[in-house]
Amino acid sequence: MVLDQCLNPQCAVCRIAHRYQLTPREVQVIALLGLTNKAMARALGCSAKTVAKHVEHISRKTGAESKLAIGIWAISKGLVRM
Repeated sequence: MVLDQCLNPQCAVCRIAHRYQLTPREVQVIALLGLTNKAMARALGCSAKTVAKHVEHISRKTGAESKLAIGIWAISKGLVRM
């Protein structure tokens, strides 16, 4: 599901997620990018393979080619802060 009905239209995260068609889970993955896939999987309650698929989908949607590039993209868009 894409975040197409944000309860707060002023929410920057919701606007960015909607613009790039990121799912709520993909936004959660972006927030955890500093961790290994295994650690992200533990935090999200899924497998490392599932996390890798989420990262692949985020990469495709954003044009960022690595976890590092996704992190830089997310910071530049205001999706996450350092």
